[in-house]
Amino acid sequence: MRRVLFVDDEPNVLNGLRRMLRPLRDEWDIQFCDSGNIALKELSAGPFDVVVTDMRMSGMDGADLLNEVAKLYPQTVRIVLSGQCDQASMFRCVNVAHQIMAKPCDAELLKQTMIRACALRDLLSQPNLTELISQVVHLPSLPSVYLDLSVRKIAEIISQDVAMTAKVLQVANSAFFGLSQRVSDTQRAVAMLGTSTISGLVLSCNVFSQFSSVKVKEFSIDAMMKHSMAVGGLTSTIAGACLPDTELKDCFMAGALHDIGKLVFAARMSSRYKDVYEIAKSEQVPIWTAEQEVFGATHAEVGAYLLGLWGLPDRVVEAVAYHHTPENCVHQELCQLSAVHMADVIEQEVSNCKTGTYPAVFSEDYLRKLKVWNRLDEWRDKLSQLQEEAA
Repeated sequence: MRRVLFVDDEPNVLNGLRRMLRPLRDEWDIQFCDSGNIALKELSAGPFDVVVTDMRMSGMDGADLLNEVAKLYPQTVRIVLSGQCDQASMFRCVNVAHQIMAKPCDAELLKQTMIRACALRDLLSQPNLTELISQVVHLPSLPSVYLDLSVRKIAEIISQDVAMTAKVLQVANSAFFGLSQRVSDTQRAVAMLGTSTISGLVLSCNVFSQFSSVKVKEFSIDAMMKHSMAVGGLTSTIAGACLPDTELKDCFMAGALHDIGKLVFAARMSSRYKDVYEIAKSEQVPIWTAEQEVFGATHAEVGAYLLGLWGLPDRVVEAVAYHHTPENCVHQELCQLSAVHMADVIEQEVSNCKTGTYPAVFSEDYLRKLKVWNRLDEWRDKLSQLQEEAA
């Protein structure tokens, strides 16, 4: 049974949670406590899979509690369940909480959120993956410029970097965003694209800059960055067309970073990554299948592990982790993962027919179940439109 610890200093709230969650007592071992300090004592006495805490509490508040949980029990899923949370408090908990939910919360929604988060933690703690990661001498760190986006005016930061300004304007004027007139200044581009897309773009560009030299002949950083930017843009397009508003945030980031695990392999384990390309070519299988054969894990899982270490949102980590195998995700509804999966395969269909590399394939049963299988041609046409405009 999963063990869950709820923390809230309001007795009435705890009693309400007990009543609401009573139907789940046969599926979950649920404990309750009324302070952060008591919660840490409970955690030290035995492991919990999930900690769900209020944000505003006397003494140790929710952010401070989850900060300690993240340091002492990193595998524990951390969820904020709060009815009142000002902007400053929200900013403090964003980097330590896997999920932030509002009170009152439906019991089934809370249950599904915990199941989904636990499944992702389980995937990223598989022995073969953790053993593989331990062989990587240096994992890249989260670019500091991404953290700056939280405390400075985004347009001013971008304007200081000529290359970044050019990339932002290029993306803003691409077919994916369908702007009625050409955008020529950074401030307007930021306003048009939104902070979520801009953050993903800045982070992606800085991530690629960390890998300036890769010693795998078959691997091209320029080609991968082009693919990643196209997938990010197409992910945003698909999301805007068929996903609910709750799933639109960070879609560009998820698409642009979906292959970040390849960078880790190519830069940190280059000699073995050459074998991956040889197997993929000789056996005519996708790269991720050959990675599984050589490493026992794929770039999807390695990339998700890294983004999890960086504290990026669970929906982004999930989309990266399952972008080749969405049918394995416990959450089987339209979401960021669905959009990234479709965008990735569509882009590969076009580019790989020119290079001869065996492309990834759609999870047909998954897409039919979600009732989007018949819309793939629509997004193929959108990608072709982008390529024609860029030519």
